[in-house]
Amino acid sequence: MTFIVMKLTGVEANIVALSGIAIAIGVMVDVGIIFTENIFRHLEMSENHGVKGTALRTVIYNATIEVSSAVITALSTTVVSFLPVFAMQAAKASFSDRLHLQKHSRCFLPSFLELWCFQ
Repeated sequence: MTFIVMKLTGVEANIVALSGIAIAIGVMVDVGIIFTENIFRHLEMSENHGVKGTALRTVIYNATIEVSSAVITALSTTVVSFLPVFAMQAAKASFSDRLHLQKHSRCFLPSFLELWCFQ
């Protein structure tokens, strides 16, 4: 998906763009760990031992919804922190725009699609 966005926006796969992808992958791994740990915590609760089928889906859904607002907030703060860089008009900004474009497209599109599918 990231490379499709890169192709459509005319960004080459250079070290700066690939660095943005690497940062985004780190953020996505963190989000995955948050979801997984909360689901695991819910499954270890005494009232959820041995659940199967629809009840298991409900437990996973509730665990995901419980932390989804925190995940959205964390991802949003990452985007907001880089907004001033997009407003810069110096040569340095055009160099770092590729990094931020790749990081943002890699972080948010899959995250919001994932959270939207759970809704």
